[in-house]
Amino acid sequence: MQIPAGKAIHVDGIVQGVGFRPFVHNLAVKMGLTGDVYNSSQGVFIRIFGKPQAMDGFVSELRSSPPPLSSINHIAVEDLNEPPPEKFSILESKSEPQRSVAITPDANICADCRRELLDPADRRYRY
Repeated sequence: MQIPAGKAIHVDGIVQGVGFRPFVHNLAVKMGLTGDVYNSSQGVFIRIFGKPQAMDGFVSELRSSPPPLSSINHIAVEDLNEPPPEKFSILESKSEPQRSVAITPDANICADCRRELLDPADRRYRY
């Protein structure tokens, strides 16, 4: 039996406009994984490659600790048997016809953003 080289993950829910792709990127890099992530009108798609324990840990943390404003409805995971990329990348969003995606309503500004917004020395001052 061949050990899968990677995993394909589809995440459905409120996962766009909430920092989900940067969260996925940081988590993958932290766990020593390569692959990619992109948004589509069907949700977020992720490919990860690396040690089996690291991939399992990635999926577990994705389920248990997603970004604060996200809301995951479903995560589907399938094995991949293809060559891994050299690094982890955030890819451009892909549009698919006749599909819609849930997005989060406007939320209050977080403490870090408020600090940046009100600090005259910050490049985001009053932005």
